[in-house]
Amino acid sequence: MDFNFFVVAILTILGMAGAISFRNLIHCIMSLMLGFLGLAGLYLKLGAQFVGFVQILVYLGAIGVLFAFVVMMTRSRNERSDFHLKRTRFFTYTSVAVLGTAMLWGIYGSRYLFAKASCSFQLDVNELGIGLLRNTVLPLEIGALLLTASLIGAVCIAISELGGPDGKSE
Repeated sequence: MDFNFFVVAILTILGMAGAISFRNLIHCIMSLMLGFLGLAGLYLKLGAQFVGFVQILVYLGAIGVLFAFVVMMTRSRNERSDFHLKRTRFFTYTSVAVLGTAMLWGIYGSRYLFAKASCSFQLDVNELGIGLLRNTVLPLEIGALLLTASLIGAVCIAISELGGPDGKSE
């Protein structure tokens, strides 16, 4: 293992730890996106280019931005961002510690830890893209229309909850 792997792994761990520990929701989302970016870097470091770029496009580009829009559009002005209780924080850290320990125990107890990985097929990203856009273009477009309709609906709901399109309370 080299230095770049450790930098990306630490970036991922810090990003995900910040996502569960910050009090401000926007900071949590930005930290989560940093963790997603680190995870994409780990995928790219492992040689899984397609999964890495899908991680960047889908999680960073779509889900992260969607989370940010949802939080910014649905928060009320008098709402406090200090929503964490001590009991919730204790449960969160305890469960992360238990699950992390179980995962590390499983990883280090595995006989495949130091085995060389072998791949019996070659996946060409170009062929995959051509196959997706040639055979499944209609479901792709329907999904894009549904996502656009849901975003428009979320904006309409947010506008009506804030008091109408002119900003006045009705």
